[in-house]
Amino acid sequence: MMPSPRAGAILYDVKPGDRVAKGDRLATIVHAPGEIGGRTEVFAPQSGFILTRRSRRIIRAGEDLLKLAGDKRSGDARSGTLED
Repeated sequence: MMPSPRAGAILYDVKPGDRVAKGDRLATIVHAPGEIGGRTEVFAPQSGFILTRRSRRIIRAGEDLLKLAGDKRSGDARSGTLED
């Protein structure tokens, strides 16, 4: 699960089923349209597959942005089911 670092509108660069490499841009969060620094880019922390992404295009900081099934277990992995 990848939490959103900022609140704002989501512009995705990936869709479910896409394979990503570490460092690929996954999405951009627009939090201050038209202003310098008004966007925050979100990058893949590791290689893997995109399982799902949020259908709503507005997100709050800390909400789950997407599910990345990594090639290895991440350091901040949560136990439990994939759905919340």
